[in-house]
Amino acid sequence: MPDLTIQEAARILMAHSLEAARLLARPRPDSPIFQQIYNRVAADVLSDPQQALTPQERALVAQFVDMQPDPETRSFMLHVRLTEEQRAALQDMADRAGLGMSEYVRSRLFDE
Repeated sequence: MPDLTIQEAARILMAHSLEAARLLARPRPDSPIFQQIYNRVAADVLSDPQQALTPQERALVAQFVDMQPDPETRSFMLHVRLTEEQRAALQDMADRAGLGMSEYVRSRLFDE
């Protein structure tokens, strides 16, 4: 297989597992959580003997599994209640900035 991206490897996982499709469809590939979800899904699919991945697909999926924890990994989650109008406004601001909502809020709070 030629050099492929993690997004293409994720599509292979999604084609073989409904759970992978559900979990990997939401986060943006450039989001810090994407790698964590990919790692979990890939481990589940690769360890399942019922999955009919070719040896090439297995190698491709495995090459993007990142076993090293990122020291910048965020482990604290802040839950904030918003009205639907506030959520929509936040989503709109994040979209205009080209960021996800969490990334947008962090950029505004911490100059990231």
